[in-house]
Amino acid sequence: MRENDRIDKKTIYRSLLGIVIASINGLLFLYTILSFTSEFSFFLLIPVYILNYLVIRWITKKTKDNIIVFLAVLISVIISTVLPFILLV
Repeated sequence: MRENDRIDKKTIYRSLLGIVIASINGLLFLYTILSFTSEFSFFLLIPVYILNYLVIRWITKKTKDNIIVFLAVLISVIISTVLPFILLV
């Protein structure tokens, strides 16, 4: 088993921290774009995904081939997408 595929407590804890930090970064990005344009486009999810992936990869030191990292990125993108709409209402 490769080191990148290994799931341990350290990976889980760092992924949880990554979800929080990446969600805040993605939230700030989307909130800024939505406040200037007042329009939402699904194309905005691509840079949010990339931004959140890079943050979580930097924190966990593992790639998206690790299922925990992949799920953390997915969860952070969902949180980053939903929260601007809650804050704008």
